[in-house]
Amino acid sequence: MTTTAPARSDSLTNLRHEEAAWRASVCQVASSHVAIDVSTAIDPSEVAFAVHCRMRLRIRRPAEGLWVDFVGQGVDSLSIDGQPVAVSWDSARIVLPVLDPGEHAVEIGARGLYSNSGQGLHRFHDPVDGATYLYTHFEPSDARRAWPVMEQPDLKTRFSLEVTHPRGWTVMSNTRPVAGGSGAHVPADSADTDSGEVGSDVEVTSFASSKPLPSYLTALAAGPWHRVTGQWSSPSRQGLTIPLSWSCRASLADHLDASELLDVTRAGLDLYDQSYSYGFPWDSYDSVLVPEYNLGAMENPGCVTFNEDLYLFRGPVTRAQRSGRANTILHEMCHMWFGDLVTPAWWEDTWLKESF
Repeated sequence: MTTTAPARSDSLTNLRHEEAAWRASVCQVASSHVAIDVSTAIDPSEVAFAVHCRMRLRIRRPAEGLWVDFVGQGVDSLSIDGQPVAVSWDSARIVLPVLDPGEHAVEIGARGLYSNSGQGLHRFHDPVDGATYLYTHFEPSDARRAWPVMEQPDLKTRFSLEVTHPRGWTVMSNTRPVAGGSGAHVPADSADTDSGEVGSDVEVTSFASSKPLPSYLTALAAGPWHRVTGQWSSPSRQGLTIPLSWSCRASLADHLDASELLDVTRAGLDLYDQSYSYGFPWDSYDSVLVPEYNLGAMENPGCVTFNEDLYLFRGPVTRAQRSGRANTILHEMCHMWFGDLVTPAWWEDTWLKESF
């Protein structure tokens, strides 16, 4: 018997809990691979970027009205199991046909829009040196502004990302890069992998598949970042070494007190390693000080973003300011376990992860 989606909200972009609960009851997202092309981001006249999403859906029972969320410039193509399907998109939802129970491959080609609001994929042109920086902020429901997703916290997926970008950029996401590009933490055996070179001015950075994540915790930071690296070794799990980094835009490099920031990061990881009695659950830990942020910080697994105005000190500071920054660093780090590994099922659970 075919089940039908609940009546929709009057607003095109709102997602009601009842709708989300229905969607989670009829399908799972086994994996999601996103390929995004931001190679022309440095050109202010370019307002959109190309994105291609490939999802593996597990359908529990036939469902009429199942959809994928996307808010952007346009949707160019949709295919199911390799067969083209007519696109039905109302600027917020891409409607899927009724699918038989089992696993299906859904591929979507679309065009996203750069943001200057701190939501979705934010783009910043540095007035000091003209450099361009990109970073994402998705909580609670803005991943759909960057790429097609099933935008609700209880539909976790193994997420992987491939980024085509200007040559020389540093690109970070939730996991380590697996081949080529300018991202750090490339495995030692990567000489046998694809170089990532696609042209004289463009290259590709590809990232490993993540542990299951809700869409709002997936992340991207890209640009000519000034980046200082380090590492941390788990006291409780011999052989577990996590690469660390702190980054800021290049024009502010002289203000990045990376030694102190890395020391605080290591101390915090030591504390939680002991407190949780559960090893650090992600494979890297990058911290990025970003411009024009509309909040203080965000706990994206493996790629935490911080407000540069609040936490990149550019003059004399008090002990209280340093203590406050350390408190924020440890707050976001605590979420790596409770809030990222363990996540809310819906947004009324937010208080619990924050109070913990």
